[in-house]
Amino acid sequence: MEVRLELPEFTNLLIDNPGSILIIEDAEEILVTRESGRNSAISTLLNLSDGLLGESLGIQIICTFNTNITEIDLALLRKGRLKSYYEFHPLTIEKSNNLLKTINKNNSTEKPLTLSEIFHFNDPEVFNVKENQIGFVSH
Repeated sequence: MEVRLELPEFTNLLIDNPGSILIIEDAEEILVTRESGRNSAISTLLNLSDGLLGESLGIQIICTFNTNITEIDLALLRKGRLKSYYEFHPLTIEKSNNLLKTINKNNSTEKPLTLSEIFHFNDPEVFNVKENQIGFVSH
């Protein structure tokens, strides 16, 4: 469901629900730097989180994104605005195997895995995706 942060109806929803925690998944479109030329809702997001409206309503915002932190608008990364940042990496081989065992998968791995790869370990691959290599590759 797409919600446009700049719409008055959205602001009214937040006013009617003070203390809300707003979770925005896959938020690249609204978090990317304004210099990129994309139409973003960063100003609205800043007002909701750091402006008078955000202060008076006690709004907290959690965003997930799948882009490099360097692509995020610097205004969002300033002291006092970004409270916490966590980058998820694949689990170590040991942790991957422990989780596979915990969720009753009778498998093991020899490489680090993401949570998605672990929970879908036995699913057939729809695409056989090769990882990009940087630099020269010998054949």
